[in-house]
Amino acid sequence: MPQFKSDIKPRILQEVYDRLGDAFAGVADPIIIGGRAVNIYCYKNERFTHDIDIVLSGNVGSVSKAELTERLTKHGFIPEFERDNLASITDMETGIKIDIYYIRDVSGIPIDVIAKTAEVKEIARESKVKVVNPAVLIAMKINSGRPKDMEDIRNIISSLYKNPRDIVTKESQVFEYLDEKMFLNALSMLGIETKEEAYRARR
Repeated sequence: MPQFKSDIKPRILQEVYDRLGDAFAGVADPIIIGGRAVNIYCYKNERFTHDIDIVLSGNVGSVSKAELTERLTKHGFIPEFERDNLASITDMETGIKIDIYYIRDVSGIPIDVIAKTAEVKEIARESKVKVVNPAVLIAMKINSGRPKDMEDIRNIISSLYKNPRDIVTKESQVFEYLDEKMFLNALSMLGIETKEEAYRARR
């Protein structure tokens, strides 16, 4: 089996994503999160990543280890389990590793919130995948708090929004599940200010 060394191009991502959807058909819906989601939103940003993080919204826990293994193997994946829970899979064709999340929250965000607010995004002509909402992705990265997460947050905001307040305006439906005040305060503590705040600071 090859070990994947290069960045994942849209065509490869779509092909792997489609097979993953087929493997979990009737059981769960795959949603892309993490660095791959950042790349999808910040298409001019060259953030190298050669794996994929996936949230599975659905009832994966009701499917036996044997059935999951059969489903995944049939569609070209090798599953890895931790205490009988699916932890990751590897694509036999490309060697791409896919980390799987479906049991608990991810970086403090409940999986049902990720699922309810997810978006379908076009990654190439006639190629679409389901991706975590950008505001939810920012909240996940605030909670993770790694230096790379802070860089990702800035890239997402500069690519999609005018300023942090603009996130709340454009993604208002998401803030039925996220605390708006805590969200904006966290961004402020990270030094990500609005244009109005920057203007006042210079006066």
